[in-house]
Amino acid sequence: MNDFMDDYGKPLFTLGISGLLYGIISTLVPSDQSEVVLTFFKACICFAFGISLYQYKKSKTWIKKLVVAFAFVFLLLTDMGYDILPQLIYLLNVLKIKGFILNLIYVFLGWTFFA
Repeated sequence: MNDFMDDYGKPLFTLGISGLLYGIISTLVPSDQSEVVLTFFKACICFAFGISLYQYKKSKTWIKKLVVAFAFVFLLLTDMGYDILPQLIYLLNVLKIKGFILNLIYVFLGWTFFA
């Protein structure tokens, strides 16, 4: 039973709680601010799900975590509509990195954070 919780329970629990929180937050946030707030929570949920997928010994290297954190914040701010580095935003637009692909990148960054 413990192996089941480690392999499947934590990610399922993370998805369940995250879905409930997202639903609650989507009803509480005013409509004029909902896009930015829900984008932030969507990115955090994807990142947390990626973290819950990693099951092995957690890495303690801080440089990789810092790079992952900067990439996450940059992509999050880009997804929220802030233009920090126009050249990189142009590259993301050319590569069509938005929407579902961006959510998958958030999950990957969460998984990579402790790998």
